[in-house]
Amino acid sequence: MAAALKSNPSYPRVLDLSGTYNNLQDSGVKQLCVLLENPRCQFETLRLKDCDLSEISCDYLAAALKSNPSYPRVLDLSGTYNNLQDSGVKPLCVLLENPRCQFETLRLSHCDLSERSCEALSSGLRSQTSNLRQLDLSNINLKDSGVKLLSEGLKSPHCTLETLRLSGCNLSDRSCEALSSVLSSQSSRLTELGLSNNNLQDSGVKLLSAGMKSQYCQLETLRLSGCNLSDRSCETLSSVLSSQSSSLRELDLGNNNLQDSGLKLLFSAVESPMCTILRVEPAGVRWLRPGLRKYSSHIVPSRTRVSYNNDKPWFTPKLKKLWLEKRKAFRSRDRDCYREAKYRLTKEVDIAKHQHSEKMQQQISENDSASVWKSFRNITNYKPKTPHSTDDLLLANTLNDFYCRFDEPSSSLHTSIGPNIRDTLDTHSPPLPPP
Repeated sequence: MAAALKSNPSYPRVLDLSGTYNNLQDSGVKQLCVLLENPRCQFETLRLKDCDLSEISCDYLAAALKSNPSYPRVLDLSGTYNNLQDSGVKPLCVLLENPRCQFETLRLSHCDLSERSCEALSSGLRSQTSNLRQLDLSNINLKDSGVKLLSEGLKSPHCTLETLRLSGCNLSDRSCEALSSVLSSQSSRLTELGLSNNNLQDSGVKLLSAGMKSQYCQLETLRLSGCNLSDRSCETLSSVLSSQSSSLRELDLGNNNLQDSGLKLLFSAVESPMCTILRVEPAGVRWLRPGLRKYSSHIVPSRTRVSYNNDKPWFTPKLKKLWLEKRKAFRSRDRDCYREAKYRLTKEVDIAKHQHSEKMQQQISENDSASVWKSFRNITNYKPKTPHSTDDLLLANTLNDFYCRFDEPSSSLHTSIGPNIRDTLDTHSPPLPPP
């Protein structure tokens, strides 16, 4: 491929070698870097996601792009199979300080990094020559200490970053305090901030809203899905949406414990011309636009059934065995074994689905409604409520005491039970025969 593109390196503009099936490794990146050093090479996007790379590949890329730093504009090194480590990120951050570097997007999600990488990234963002617009650090164990280091670079007047994704980074409300200071900074250019799947809680949103109300805040998109929020956050965010200084246009609050009272506050804020998109559905995405209050009933949280791959109605014992083999192969990091296990599982899933579909069609054609509804109940996890349940413990205890007295001698019957039940027995019971 390198030999073919060397004769005409201007095309293609996008080179995507991502995927676990591409066993590129460091040796393949080394050969690719020979092409990248060519001044005629004009790759705008280079994707090397899940290519089994290490920190050595970062050294190769940094050396190659140093001689031809105008391209690429987008570099994607994300993926769990790319073990870049903190030592690999450092040469890439040094490259950001190159005045000829034109990096605009850097994706490092799912890489095996720590908060130490944030120090190198912060230094690169503070550089006067940095052109970075988007940075994706999702699903990395950065912690609050890493965000604090990163915020120092974000507050720099030379920072040009517009999109920051920190989803699933093991953050708490302490990170919101650091990010709030970034949003209220006069030099901040952040327009999109992703903080989903972090334990921010209501206290974190309250700290974050202080920065969002600043006149210098330019944030337009905020994602807080799965952040353990309640109606208190709705009250805080509704005040932000109604603020004249707020530039927020899109807000994602999916997978949070929001009740009707909190949603009403958000709906009233959405009618303001400031906010145009709101996501609040617990399982999926729905859109609510200003003035369309008639669609609000579709977004009120309802009962949700979460179905996993291993509890589908067509999940047979054979599928379970293949699924466990795939998990074992993934943990062993044996690519050939994982590829073969994944292929066998995918093939068997298609067969099981087809057999289940034929079974359902046969039951419908035979008018076997009981079996059809049983399948639907398995899919939806429907469980009928017990019709004779009661929460009145006093009544249950009274009846229990009453019926237990019949096992005792008759002489103690009228003296053991309560007066109300005794009166009822005396009134409605037939007279006893004479001895």
